[in-house]
Amino acid sequence: MATKGFIDAAAEGAQDIYSQLAEGNKIPKKQQAVQDVQATEDAPRMERLNLKIPAEIKEYLQARAYEESSAKHTVSLTEYLCNLVRADMEKHK
Repeated sequence: MATKGFIDAAAEGAQDIYSQLAEGNKIPKKQQAVQDVQATEDAPRMERLNLKIPAEIKEYLQARAYEESSAKHTVSLTEYLCNLVRADMEKHK
């Protein structure tokens, strides 16, 4: 009996995974919960924004967000930017 090569075995395993995904085609419960929360009227409407910024500015923002973080709460770059914009909005009411 000939043994399967690594590539053949990997390809066969990949087919099993793809068939399982195709059969299931369901959203995991954890993702459903997130979608349910986003659908409530209490949650703020969120939008995506794709920014192309120089690398040094991104590095600066990441460093500042890290500095704003604490042991209990990590401030993401997105949260840091939103806080900057909110402060600017408050300043220019």
